[in-house]
Amino acid sequence: ETKIITHVRTETVVNIEIAKTEEERIKGLMGRDNLEKNQGMLFIFEDSAYRAVWMKNTQQTLDMIFLDKRLTVINFYANTSPNQTERKYSSRRPAKYVLEVKSGFIKDVRLRVNDYFKLKN
Repeated sequence: ETKIITHVRTETVVNIEIAKTEEERIKGLMGRDNLEKNQGMLFIFEDSAYRAVWMKNTQQTLDMIFLDKRLTVINFYANTSPNQTERKYSSRRPAKYVLEVKSGFIKDVRLRVNDYFKLKN
């Protein structure tokens, strides 16, 4: 399933795949060779909770953005290290969503805590 999410302050549009089942979330972006600019995946969870993600079998650096139930930025990590499981990236508060995008997105939009996104249905 593909949708569009928009970083509201800069009106930057990202084409995203949705990962809403446990199986889809576990697979994530594993094995992908390359993402285009402004392309990514939105992980949707049933509830808000502290989240931790890793880069197992992920071939490229990504930017990870943790979002609350209103799609407001809680915290984020730029340029994550590919192909490793030692480092976990965690939310600082309960998160309902994790947005993974091609590395460089955070820098391009000058992402800030409390920025928000809008999901187009």
